[in-house]
Amino acid sequence: MHLGDKVVTQISELTDGFSFAYLKELFLSSSIRWMDTMELGGLEKMIISQVAQLRTQMTSETTNSADTK
Repeated sequence: MHLGDKVVTQISELTDGFSFAYLKELFLSSSIRWMDTMELGGLEKMIISQVAQLRTQMTSETTNSADTK
């Protein structure tokens, strides 16, 4: 499994502000989903789609945290 330089740069930009825990979740969940298909280029697609889901989760957690204060 190898990600090209262009994809790595894109992922880096998309995940700006992610904690280590979110990055770990991103790569683990994307890898697990990719193993179901093992299609060429599929891992990149999985990672990029997971970024959107994790951003939504991060925003939700931040909002919920602010509401409880």
